[in-house]
Amino acid sequence: MNLDKHFIAAAIGQAVAQSATFRIDAHKVVRQSNIKGIKPNINGVGSAMICKSMLVGLQFHVNKNILCDIDNKFLSNSLSQFSISFVKIPIINCLKRVQMQKYKSFRHAFIGLLKSRGLGGLYTSYLPIVLEDVIDIGFKLGLYENIKSNNMLNLPPFFNGLFVGAISALISTPLDTVKSMHVYNEGKIPYHKLFKQAFKDKRLYAGLKHRVIITAINSAIMLATYEVINYICTQQMKNKQLKKI
Repeated sequence: MNLDKHFIAAAIGQAVAQSATFRIDAHKVVRQSNIKGIKPNINGVGSAMICKSMLVGLQFHVNKNILCDIDNKFLSNSLSQFSISFVKIPIINCLKRVQMQKYKSFRHAFIGLLKSRGLGGLYTSYLPIVLEDVIDIGFKLGLYENIKSNNMLNLPPFFNGLFVGAISALISTPLDTVKSMHVYNEGKIPYHKLFKQAFKDKRLYAGLKHRVIITAINSAIMLATYEVINYICTQQMKNKQLKKI
C-alpha cells in the first residue's frame, strides 16, 4: 500500500493539473516552435492526461520508494526523472506532434512515426527532452521537498507549488524552447545550432509567459492534490494498523 499510494496520488494530481493547463501548453508549443498559420487546439488532451499522469505517478514511485535513501532531493528527483526517460520520450514525441498539428491524435502520431522513421522516430530529440526534463523536474520537486521539510515558506502545498513551478519555468524555459524547436524540425538540425539560432533571434524565452503560467498552475494543482490523497492514504493505513492491534 505504501508503495502504491505515491503512484496513485501523483497520477491523479497530474491528471487534474493536465486538464487545467493543456490549452495553454498548446499555445506555448506553437509559439516556441514559431509555427505560422495554425490555431492551437485541445486535440490530444485525453491522451496527455492519461499518459502524463502515469509518467508522473511512476516518477514519484521511483523517487519515494527506490531512491528514498538519497538525502539530496535535487539529485533523487533528477535521477528518478532520468530513469523513466526511456518510457517517457516516445510519449512526449507523440504528444508534441499532436500539439504542433502534424498529426490528428496520439494514435496517429505513434503509428505515423513508426511507419515513417521506425522505432528510432519515437526517440527523436532524446537528449534535448531528457536534458530539459531532468533539470526542470529535478529542480522543481527538489526545491519543493526542501521547502516542505524545512518549513521554509510556511505556506500550503498549493502556494508552494505555484512558487516552485514559476521559478523552475524561469530557469528551464530556454531548454524547453530549444526542445520544441528540435522536435518540430524532426531532429534534423543539431541541438547546439538551434540553441545558437534561438539566442541570435532572441527566442530562447519564447512563450515564457505561457510556460510560467502552465508550470506554476500545473505544479500547484498536482502537488496540492498529491498531498491530500497521500494524507488520506496514510490515515487509512494507520487506521487499519490500529484495528489489527
